[in-house]
Amino acid sequence: MKYGRFTASVILLGFSTVAPAHVTWRPSVEIGTTGDAGQLARFTLSAPPSEPFGRSGAWSWTVTPEVTLGRWRDEQNDKGVWDAGFTPVLAARRDASGGSVALELGIGVHLLSAVRFEDNNLASACQFGDHVGIEWQPDGVPWRIGYRFQHLSNASIAPPNDGVEFHLLRLGWRF
Repeated sequence: MKYGRFTASVILLGFSTVAPAHVTWRPSVEIGTTGDAGQLARFTLSAPPSEPFGRSGAWSWTVTPEVTLGRWRDEQNDKGVWDAGFTPVLAARRDASGGSVALELGIGVHLLSAVRFEDNNLASACQFGDHVGIEWQPDGVPWRIGYRFQHLSNASIAPPNDGVEFHLLRLGWRF
């Protein structure tokens, strides 16, 4: 995938501003694609998760706010879109052999730098993003890996409401 030096620099700058000894926020990088060869690179900072507020058998429930900055790339039209977002993520986590697994559901708001992407007219710079995902956190290592399926659209605040969907791979660290 080609994201360009500028996008890579933004992601690296985001990681370099994190002071591992004192920060409780957790950084992640997401890369993804659409069904039409569109691409996404995104830097995410996850706040500390809430205290578990419920248990269902072996599952515990938490909410984690996430702040994101990403760049979409449209291969067809050679256009890029900047995306800044905020998403509270509800996670059901349980211990598993060798680590823990989490099922995630997030619904948040995104601000875009452009309203056209691929053949989609998103009509509004304000988009709502929802995702479902799964994450694996191995025991004894500082990283975690996950998959998310994300849909973004304007929830019909302005016509048309074409929307866009991404398949995302996610790699994160905890300090």
